[in-house]
Amino acid sequence: MRAAIHLALAAGLAVAAPAPDRGQPGTGYLGVAVRSPENPDAKGLQIVRVMPGGAAEAAGIREGDFIWRVEGVELEKAGQLGDKLKRYGAGECVEIELIRGNKVEKVRVKLGRRPKESEAEKNGDKPGKP
Repeated sequence: MRAAIHLALAAGLAVAAPAPDRGQPGTGYLGVAVRSPENPDAKGLQIVRVMPGGAAEAAGIREGDFIWRVEGVELEKAGQLGDKLKRYGAGECVEIELIRGNKVEKVRVKLGRRPKESEAEKNGDKPGKP
């Protein structure tokens, strides 16, 4: 493993190893369902569902909020949220900029771990939601 890290660094590649107390990249879970806004002038992704007990709920994120940026990267399409979050593991924190009403709010969210399939279905979640 060390040789691989040294080779990657020598080649100029960024290598991110998760901290020992955090989950592997791809295990971070926000617990929301989003959609692209109906208004083409609106920014961000509209939250249509916040999963009970998830990281989003714990951070105070609400249905009707718009996720505008994650770690400074603007989101325009629903698939971008999952793509961005799969870089993080459960237990890692990400900064999310929300549009709530006419205000922009920044929240730090400690990502959770995706619930087991039976728990997710009980909460109305479907596989593949961020």
